[in-house]
Amino acid sequence: RTLLSSVAPAPCPQQQVRVVVAEAKGRGGNAPAVASAPVRAPKKKSKKLVDINGDVDKDLGNGMFKIKLENGVTVMAHLSGKIRQNRIKIVMGDKVTVELSPYDLTKGRITYRFRPGEYDRLQAEADAAAAAAADAAASA
Repeated sequence: RTLLSSVAPAPCPQQQVRVVVAEAKGRGGNAPAVASAPVRAPKKKSKKLVDINGDVDKDLGNGMFKIKLENGVTVMAHLSGKIRQNRIKIVMGDKVTVELSPYDLTKGRITYRFRPGEYDRLQAEADAAAAAAADAAASA
């Protein structure tokens, strides 16, 4: 028995199809060619999204909201898939995290809803950590 292996030219650079041709003696000729599954390069996350916190101003229906961001800008945002899947309800006045599109900074996706009091607690912890760092830098 002899075993021949060759690589066919790929239709695009991300795919390679390996074709194995086996020749069996005494079985009446060549065995059919067997093609393996395409081999793909792993996908890279190329989009740089901006995460920013804000308050829900208005419910526009169909999973769309008007969000007033921390910097004062108002954007339109829709619910992310995980929030829809887990049926997390978002109402006016909620604190949320929004991923802004790098292509249009007036549109975004709601990726997280803060629980009542959670945002204020995190803000207080961040302020305390910044004050401690400033005191350490001043004393050094």
